[in-house]
Amino acid sequence: MNSSKGCDFIFGYVAPLKGELKVRELEIFRGYYCGVCKSLGKINYPTKYVLNYDMTFLALFLSSIKYDIDTPKRRFCGYKVSRVNYFQNKYIDYAAVMNIILTNRKLLDDYNDDKNIISLLLSKILNIKDTREFKNKICEIDKNLKEMSLLEKQNSPDIDRLSHIFGEITKETFDVLEGKEGEILKYLGYNLGRWIYVVDALDDLEKDIRENKYNPIVYAFNYQKEDEHKFKERVVENIRFVLYSYLENITKAYELLNIKRTREY
Repeated sequence: MNSSKGCDFIFGYVAPLKGELKVRELEIFRGYYCGVCKSLGKINYPTKYVLNYDMTFLALFLSSIKYDIDTPKRRFCGYKVSRVNYFQNKYIDYAAVMNIILTNRKLLDDYNDDKNIISLLLSKILNIKDTREFKNKICEIDKNLKEMSLLEKQNSPDIDRLSHIFGEITKETFDVLEGKEGEILKYLGYNLGRWIYVVDALDDLEKDIRENKYNPIVYAFNYQKEDEHKFKERVVENIRFVLYSYLENITKAYELLNIKRTREY
């Protein structure tokens, strides 16, 4: 099978359940979304167009740990053609930086996989000009992505190792606080990354088999050219057990954090 998973799973597993949120709660979420958008524009304007819910979650989560309340500001939004509320703090700015770094690495991964020149050109545009402050973080992310790419090109069956590597990437993304709180947050990020890698592989399993794309589950569970749906049914309980173990670790870490309520503004 061709190696193609790369960074495909970096974004896409966080989305607000808008129908379940109260009007006030949705406004708060939108305030963080608009805040990350504004921060992206200050760093590199074109990156506003790759804003995603995943980094909005990171901004809201970190802010909820450190602040009792954020006071909204107002600005004119050219996209909505109206004035909107937005939040601004250093954790929102940090989420914007990580949005750019991870998007850039995904584009470079797409280029390395498919030699898509458009991905390469976009990676030059969607980037941070001055990376000195985040040099160590970027080096750590690149080191892990390189090892992951090598294992995938070898059609590795070691899904535990692969999820560990991606966990190290998300741990680096969550490495922003100090002390005990910071250690708990990194542990949460690590287990979240492992969960994302495995659940993405499970979600894409049937599609990857049909399209002859790399998927670690295929090699970990010795796929024998059987019907892809039946194969998924055969392995899903084993995969579910692993996913629940990661979720349990995430829950334990979350319960140790002092999450401050984002109050009504």
